Amino acid sequence: VLDERTLAEPSFREQAVWYKIVCLVTAAYTTMFRLFIAFTSMEANLIASGLGYRAKTEKEPEEFNSMRAAKIVDCLSMQSPQQCFTNWNMRCQHWLKHYVALRLMDRRKPRGTVQVWPIFATFMFSAVWHGIYFGYFAFFSGAALTDVTWKVVGGTAMAKRVRLMIPDLAYYSL
Repeated sequence: VLDERTLAEPSFREQAVWYKIVCLVTAAYTTMFRLFIAFTSMEANLIASGLGYRAKTEKEPEEFNSMRAAKIVDCLSMQSPQQCFTNWNMRCQHWLKHYVALRLMDRRKPRGTVQVWPIFATFMFSAVWHGIYFGYFAFFSGAALTDVTWKVVGGTAMAKRVRLMIPDLAYYSL
C-alpha cells in the first residue's frame, strides 16, 4: 500500500501521471476492501454471538443479521454520495445521524431544507473521532462539501437532464 514515503520518493515523482493515478486508485481500493473484510468479520461475530438475532414478529420474519455493518454491493454501486455514506459503517452512521445531526437540526425550517451546519458539524465530529490529523479533517470536510452540494444541486432540473444525457453504464460505473 502506498504511504507518504513512497509518494515523496523521486522515482515515484518521475513516473507518468497515469501510473500515479493507477497506483493511488489501487491503494484506495485495497484499503476499501480491507475495511470491507473488517466489516464482514464484525457482522459474522455479531451473528455468531447471537447479538444480531431478531425474533419473528407478525410483520417481519426471523432475522439473524439485523445489525449490518456495511452493504458492500450498495457501496460499490452507489449512484449518489448519500448512498455511500448510508451504506458504509452503518452502525456508526446511524448513531451520528440520531445523536449528532438530528439534534443540531433547526426544527422551525420546513422538511427537506438543506441545513449546512448540522451536516458539517456531523462530519467534523467524525473527523475528530477518527483522530486529530489534517488528513481526516481534509477528507471529512470534502465529504461534507460533497454531501451538501449533492443535496442542493443533485435534485435540480439541470442535474436530471445531465443524468438523462449520459448513459447509465458510463455514469454509474466504478
